[in-house]
Amino acid sequence: MNQLFCKNGNIFDNYKTYTCLNPGTSSATCSSSTLTVVDTATSTDVGEYTSIYCPASDDCKISNYDRTGTNLMMVDCTSDETCSSNTKTIVDSTTSGNTGLFSSIYCVATDNCKIAYQDVTGNGLMFADCGNDTCSTVNLTKLDGVTSCVLTGCDSADNNCQYIAVYCVADADCKISYYSSTNTYLKMADCDAAACDSGDAINLDGITDCVLFGCSTADDTGKFGTSIYCPTTNDCKIAYKNITDGDLYMADCENDPECDGAGADQGPTTLLDGGASCTLTNCSTSATPTMGSQASIYCPSATDCKITYRLDSAGNTEDLKMGDCGSATCGSGTTLTLD
Repeated sequence: MNQLFCKNGNIFDNYKTYTCLNPGTSSATCSSSTLTVVDTATSTDVGEYTSIYCPASDDCKISNYDRTGTNLMMVDCTSDETCSSNTKTIVDSTTSGNTGLFSSIYCVATDNCKIAYQDVTGNGLMFADCGNDTCSTVNLTKLDGVTSCVLTGCDSADNNCQYIAVYCVADADCKISYYSSTNTYLKMADCDAAACDSGDAINLDGITDCVLFGCSTADDTGKFGTSIYCPTTNDCKIAYKNITDGDLYMADCENDPECDGAGADQGPTTLLDGGASCTLTNCSTSATPTMGSQASIYCPSATDCKITYRLDSAGNTEDLKMGDCGSATCGSGTTLTLD
């Protein structure tokens, strides 16, 4: 999955970097930019399932899947805003011989990045805890969906962990949203250690024992993209798609680090767009066209989240939409078509 990240005028997309000239002034729209091809040497097919995090404008890290070498890679662009000078590291080539799809990266510090990704052969959820700037030293942990998975509540048979997103409130407190295609439901991992070798796997929506308030026990939820943002350790927001109904949802885990409280204290789910009871102004009350693919969320505050997502219309017409939440649960707000 391609992922955009913007910081001080830099935009990164699909293993190419664009540096906008004079960011914040005449080039705020990136109409002027520098394009850099980051990697043409590692193998013949690199740059798939990219994710980016920038501790500083001249210090960005890019995780990606090397399809030819079947490895998880990381690029360190330290001291170079355009990333024309960089260090490329094979982070994981040993888990199963094929690993690195659906990568998502978050850096607590320049020498402390965390990468969540799929073990392709085992189909489980993996976690890489980098020990230096380039991630040449790393601890690898099997979280869920594989034999010897470590999270409490993990299922070694519940594999095919996909559409992964990670957010770290602190070094020893990372949250990961992901989709289980085996049982077609949305999950979250709550890490209690730096290497995520302790913590919990929680069934959020789309399965019999789902914990979100108002969750479905039967719908297919979380496929085609999940995204997570946590204003605090006890307040994570997750944007995701309900495949069965074709609509966009947000889960609000306020006052609950694991999003699995009791009764109404559980994180609520809110239907934002694409269904009869959708909350956003200008939302579609019909399930056709479908909403919510490739969702991405960012929250300037606990009561102000922005979500971009795709509308899939009849005749293979796709539009880019954005939802602007007006409350913590996104029970109010507005949506508009951007492109």
